[in-house]
Amino acid sequence: MRLRAAIPAIALAVAVLPACASTGGTARSQPQPTVTTSQTGADETGPVLILANGQGTVSVRTASGAVAFRAPGGVAAPDSSTVVQAQPIASGTRVVASDPRTGVPRWSHDVAGTRKVRVVAPGGRFVALIDGDLNVPASPRASTIIDVVTSGGARALQLAGNLDPEAFSTNGRYLYVLDFLPAMKPTRYTVRRVDLSTTRVEPVPDRDGGVREPMPGYARTQLMSPDGKQLYTFYASPEVVRDGDETYSAWVHVLNLAEGWAHCVDLNEKIGVGGNANPGLAVSPDGARLFVTDGVAHAVAAVDTKTLQVVRTRFVPGLGNADASAITATDGRAVFARNEGGGLSTIDAQTLALGHETISGAIGINALRMDKGDRTLYLLTSDGLLVADRRGRILHRWPNPGDATSIDPAVTVPGSGVYRCAC
Repeated sequence: MRLRAAIPAIALAVAVLPACASTGGTARSQPQPTVTTSQTGADETGPVLILANGQGTVSVRTASGAVAFRAPGGVAAPDSSTVVQAQPIASGTRVVASDPRTGVPRWSHDVAGTRKVRVVAPGGRFVALIDGDLNVPASPRASTIIDVVTSGGARALQLAGNLDPEAFSTNGRYLYVLDFLPAMKPTRYTVRRVDLSTTRVEPVPDRDGGVREPMPGYARTQLMSPDGKQLYTFYASPEVVRDGDETYSAWVHVLNLAEGWAHCVDLNEKIGVGGNANPGLAVSPDGARLFVTDGVAHAVAAVDTKTLQVVRTRFVPGLGNADASAITATDGRAVFARNEGGGLSTIDAQTLALGHETISGAIGINALRMDKGDRTLYLLTSDGLLVADRRGRILHRWPNPGDATSIDPAVTVPGSGVYRCAC
């Protein structure tokens, strides 16, 4: 994405994370920021769509397609409320949390070393950063430094083991991490939590209070629930997993961030065979249903997010595309997913029966987002950013404001081929 120079920040200290000390990044002598917007006097209260690639984010106004804020190195919070940047400075890294609608910084803190943002909690309340030189999160290491930053301060955690941050608990007490095992040559991992008041690393129980053994598997895509309380991750394993009389190769790992447990939802044995999958995730606006698609097996499954049981699985010829990344969205009534022809098909959310083709004229769809309010579809394509109604009628065509490859904060790719399952 052709992102412009990073924006200097002025800090606004608010609440303090327990045991977090303030840093020198909040000095009042810092210069006022220069915000990059596309229009003078543009509506700064309206909603924005956050587009992203590996280099940062750009916020686009949903009313006009105009650029509101470019954030090099930016990562969006799951609720689109905040964009957090890691900006290189002479003494290390400046962590800046900004309003994505205006680009105006809310707070900033400086941390030592070259760091990059790994996790932003809903509301931008908590941020976790890792070594900026890590190309693969599971790279062999005996210890890990994780910076935890809030509006009130920053703290560096030196932890034993090969760890990677995944999410914060809703109350901010815990940071959930993936523990790659063995640390110097990982082949498995488990999920653990770091108590931020004591820095103790603890196991995470399943819903029944037990702790499962580490398992193989690779994370392919990840999605936060609408209320920010559950994190869903699709995993596939080249090794067949055996659980009693059942076998499976793919599953959805559920991490409950409010109650502090983890659970695996096993998917049909025909999904993810040999670790080969091209998955998409979407959750209904009320959070009651999680929909899973796989372009390799041409499958769609519906999961009850309360019971964590698969309600229905259907294999649909023509659904999905093994050669292009899966895209999936839902308004609760229908599921929209990529088809073999590269267009967008409609699936009935109750029966999972294939309906009509919604979008056939779009070229090179890269990402899809459903607006939960007015059920507008946003499609990031090689032709630009398209706005359509749920029937596929194109309402607007806007240029891609850079080299965006995804629409945040819907589905993210946590590192295909490098993460191992924690269930």
